[in-house]
Amino acid sequence: MRPARWLLPWLVWGCATAAWVPSQDGFRNPELGYRVARPDPGAGGAPAWQQVELPGAEIGFRRGGASMAFQRRCQLPIAPPSILARHLVIGSESREFVKAGPVELALRSGWAQVYLVQTEAGERLRLETVTLLEAGCALDWLLVSRPDDAAAAQSFERWWHSFEFEAPDPSAAADAGAR
Repeated sequence: MRPARWLLPWLVWGCATAAWVPSQDGFRNPELGYRVARPDPGAGGAPAWQQVELPGAEIGFRRGGASMAFQRRCQLPIAPPSILARHLVIGSESREFVKAGPVELALRSGWAQVYLVQTEAGERLRLETVTLLEAGCALDWLLVSRPDDAAAAQSFERWWHSFEFEAPDPSAAADAGAR
């Protein structure tokens, strides 16, 4: 089973948002005031990540057997990031805990976790998630890759750390409503 297909159950929670638009150094969501860099290939001369559509993801990428995505889950009950992050592994019966702990990005608290999971076909995959709280929403970054794909893990780490919060552009919301 391809890791991108295995990622889909975690992306159905996403909420609708304005489109991400390419920028000089990555992608922007002017309506929400988000900016993120393009994922770098990582170590060892790995190929570039390709932007792909993943159902439920606001922005997604694939490279070889690895996929990563960003989604927002809004209108959730108020809970700590560690609890909201655990929702992302519910339904994954065959999983092995690797590590978890608090993270911070731009003064926002969050939770990161890593599991090794097994698909129905018996393939072992690494599932890494990062969840932050922002304006009543859970922001989730997800990576599914082979357990030994260190380059994918490094790219993912740099990618979610590149996420920036800036002032939303009110005209972007008005433009979106006019469409």
